Amino acid sequence: MNKRPHVKMTTNESGHAIIAFNDLEGPHGKLAADAVLRGLFANNAWYTTRSSRIIAPGTKILFYKSRSGFCASAIVVSIALDKTTRILGEQVFGAFACRLELDGCRIFAAPVDVRTIVDALDFVTNKKYWGQAFRTTPRQISERDFTLITRKAETAKNA
Repeated sequence: MNKRPHVKMTTNESGHAIIAFNDLEGPHGKLAADAVLRGLFANNAWYTTRSSRIIAPGTKILFYKSRSGFCASAIVVSIALDKTTRILGEQVFGAFACRLELDGCRIFAAPVDVRTIVDALDFVTNKKYWGQAFRTTPRQISERDFTLITRKAETAKNA
């Protein structure tokens, strides 16, 4: 049996974070960001390029798709060291070091456009150049920001 070594971390029941993602480039073309999200969420998983102190079991994560908005959420169950350059069976240019096992994977009915709520977000310190806040991810955010974004997603779903 091929078992992945798990990263030893403590539970982070009150942690909240953002992961930004985009299309992945490979030798045979692009792997569209939407397809990556749907495919990985179908397997209750996500890959990151490195381990992070921000993400631990219990962390609630929002997924931000570049040029689109917040489009999904999930909770980290465990983290495994799993080096790969293949995502959904496709070779990609880039190496991933950690596999996040997820629960509660939820793709929003419509992406939440950050521009509509930027003034209310605590983690965006420069409101004029808000895109800078997504350059380094994963990024820790407050419970307040997490709740604001997920409520906005629910509102869009019911609109």
